[in-house]
Amino acid sequence: MSEIIREFLVQGSDLSPYKVVFKKNGPDLKASCSCRAGVNRLLCKHRLSILDGDKKAVVSENTNQVIEVASWLAGSNVGDAISEVVALESEKKLIEKKIKRAKYIVAKALIP
Repeated sequence: MSEIIREFLVQGSDLSPYKVVFKKNGPDLKASCSCRAGVNRLLCKHRLSILDGDKKAVVSENTNQVIEVASWLAGSNVGDAISEVVALESEKKLIEKKIKRAKYIVAKALIP
């Protein structure tokens, strides 16, 4: 099976866009990004946004390929792990709201 490669320029916080590269070989999906997180081999929002089908920040002229790359996630070696990350991030936001509310109640109760 031959490897498929798609490259995008994604506008992030730097003046110059980041280069985001996806490589698919069967179920094996690899992605790199030139942002600080990507260079440090961490998960970055630029790769996640493309895998989510979001092309808002894509400044290269191949925005039509975003949907193609997003379709690679299902059945890939990382699809389930990314789904778990997204679900846990949602849970984290809910827990942070609950903590903030609980701290407010405690602070209000401690005021003389």
